[in-house]
Amino acid sequence: VSFCSSAFVHSVLFCLFAFAHSVSFCSSAFVRSVLFCLFAFVHSVLWRSWFPKLEVDWTLELDDDTTRILFDACVSFMESNLFIKFPGRGKIPFKLRDAQRQVLWDWIKYRNNICLKARQIGFSTLVAAYVLWLTFGWGEREIVMLSRTERDSVKLLNKTKYAYKSMPEWVRKRGPELLDRTRLSMTWDNDSKIGSLPSANDPARGESLFLIVIDEWAFLPSPEDAWSSIEPVIDLGGRAIGISTANVEGDFFHKQWLGAESGKSNFHGIFFPWDAVGLS
Repeated sequence: VSFCSSAFVHSVLFCLFAFAHSVSFCSSAFVRSVLFCLFAFVHSVLWRSWFPKLEVDWTLELDDDTTRILFDACVSFMESNLFIKFPGRGKIPFKLRDAQRQVLWDWIKYRNNICLKARQIGFSTLVAAYVLWLTFGWGEREIVMLSRTERDSVKLLNKTKYAYKSMPEWVRKRGPELLDRTRLSMTWDNDSKIGSLPSANDPARGESLFLIVIDEWAFLPSPEDAWSSIEPVIDLGGRAIGISTANVEGDFFHKQWLGAESGKSNFHGIFFPWDAVGLS
């Protein structure tokens, strides 16, 4: 179904989708059956385009061809299904800006990323949507997001919950069932799970994780302890994304960032200044 990358084909499929609904009143049982077969076909094709069946070793840096397939699938899933809350505008479709697209590419391609960014450029919203895509479409993946406080953890996971709730009903029903939705976790019946936790008490130590996300790493109560949680995840083949605005020159996060920039660490460095919010 690689043809699904075509915007034209997507448009045709969505027209069929709308047409099947518009004629559902038709008195002919045969015609209704045909239309709903088309309806099911559209769903199947779209689903495969969002969650391609690839043999991917996520413990390695991905080649550009594999990255392109997964990147296109992820962007299509987000922009076709998700909504976000935007200050002053309320609920709006999630359309990725250039900066978000660039960092998403790196998150998919590289195992370990450290991102130094300006405030309010939408990376927390992006990571909330990204972890939804990773766990909703594939099973047996556990992801932990670490934040400064429990309040911050709840707020970050609420972005993922909002994105999930905003999806079309048929997409939610086609995917795995949401077994629980507590303040700090979302668990699917495909054995995937998202946990959003405060960094205190070393919550990620000893866990076999697919991905660990550290939000506002430079501002955690103990960035060094957060690193102690991250190292075993990396050693076991898991992926890591560290995101933060700058805090103090020479602090732990700054040193990790400099190591990535100089090629002396396992992290791929990403930098986006304040004007990244203006990239469209």
